[in-house]
Amino acid sequence: MTKKRCSLLLLIVCFVLVLALPSQAAPRLSQKSANLLVGESVQLNVSGAKKPVVWSSSDKSVARVRSGLVKARKAGRAVIVAKVGKRRLTCSVTVKASALKVPVSTVTIKAGKKRTIKVSLGGYGRINVANDNSEAAHIELGKPKDTVFPVTIYGRSKGISVIEITSSLNKKKSVIRVTVTD
Repeated sequence: MTKKRCSLLLLIVCFVLVLALPSQAAPRLSQKSANLLVGESVQLNVSGAKKPVVWSSSDKSVARVRSGLVKARKAGRAVIVAKVGKRRLTCSVTVKASALKVPVSTVTIKAGKKRTIKVSLGGYGRINVANDNSEAAHIELGKPKDTVFPVTIYGRSKGISVIEITSSLNKKKSVIRVTVTD
């Protein structure tokens, strides 16, 4: 074989070997955006990273990140950055406050009767219920279904009771004025 043919053959073999080698995938973030309610979290992952991942948040008061676990802290926007070597991978996070929704502000019931009100939280968390006059009305908090909490008001004796419902998460409050008649 001539030198030219040998060189050409060697070049072709090298080219084929380079093409046959598995290519290294660039690091990728599992998602580019996330919508969360206060108190919720999402796990972000980086695939194809050959170097350690350094996580950070543009606004730690809105969203905090540790080992890719993003926790929503308050309403707002934050950018979560996963730095792999010189590459910066980002995920835009929007956090909304969970909404406490109480369908009524006043209730009138007769002594010996009851009424159930469905309170929705619109997201993560629990509600707390306080009653300023348990002689007039008794309150029971039922088992929630999804984010709807049944609050049952029992009329005990004639009088007025003020029920305060509070979101355990963001301390939002709502008041129901209960009038119990004979």
